[in-house]
Amino acid sequence: MTLDIKALLSLLLIPIFWGAGFPLTHNIVSNISPLAYIWGRMAIATIVILPFTWRFLTKIDRNTAVICLILGLLSTGSLVSQAIALKTLNSATTAFCVSLNVAFVPVVQFVFRIKKSSKVDSIAIILALIGTWVILGNDSSSMTSGYFWGILSALAIACSIVLTGKLSENIKVNRVTLVFYQLFFGSAVLSCSLSGGDIQSLGSAPVFLTILFVGVLSSAFCLFLQIKYQNRVGNIQTALILNMDLVFAVIFGLVNSENVSPEQLTGVIIMFSAICIGPLFSLMSNKKVAAC
Repeated sequence: MTLDIKALLSLLLIPIFWGAGFPLTHNIVSNISPLAYIWGRMAIATIVILPFTWRFLTKIDRNTAVICLILGLLSTGSLVSQAIALKTLNSATTAFCVSLNVAFVPVVQFVFRIKKSSKVDSIAIILALIGTWVILGNDSSSMTSGYFWGILSALAIACSIVLTGKLSENIKVNRVTLVFYQLFFGSAVLSCSLSGGDIQSLGSAPVFLTILFVGVLSSAFCLFLQIKYQNRVGNIQTALILNMDLVFAVIFGLVNSENVSPEQLTGVIIMFSAICIGPLFSLMSNKKVAAC
């Protein structure tokens, strides 16, 4: 795989917005239904995307539509699972559970016989998991059902990453249209389980501003970046980059004048090393080929 700096930097924006979304979601779901919150997030993202894609909505074949439906369900399941987990776990612990998706990606690829992980990918995965554990330090939150929902979210993300990679190999339609259909299908499914009271709870200013931020940036914009650039860096590298949301949670803590331990900074360095291994190996391989 060739080194693609633009794709790497673009994908790196995703964990930045995701990392900011964890504490925001943690604060909001303590007061409203997680299903209502996720529906509002996806509905706003769908509305924002619509003006950019309405001309292409009919230019999609049945197979692509089915894949978008599956991706929409996986995305919805992941977000709902995260929101439920955050009701009983803090942001860091939930982020740790979700970050396990990097270990699930090669398993999903193996099950569906898509692609085997290289030795470099395996080393990067191990480093990422070590870095995640170091960042959390001695966080010993009591075991609750939140762990189940967090790990379920990780599995959904892993399946979504692999399926998005497969879809990106032969994209024949507008990428923004793919994002729209994922969000539309997800919000449509969630709307069946909402009540009038759930929707009214989204009307307060703090809740609306939060779902506006996560809907536009964490959902619509990030989905577009993933679909556009994932095929240029690969499934494993994408999973490693997306797991940097835990790192940016630490960075946002520094900006917010929160105490950050030496262990957390060490974990940040380890996780940055994990996402750099693949590109550096690719760069060295290209230099060797050029020298020959």
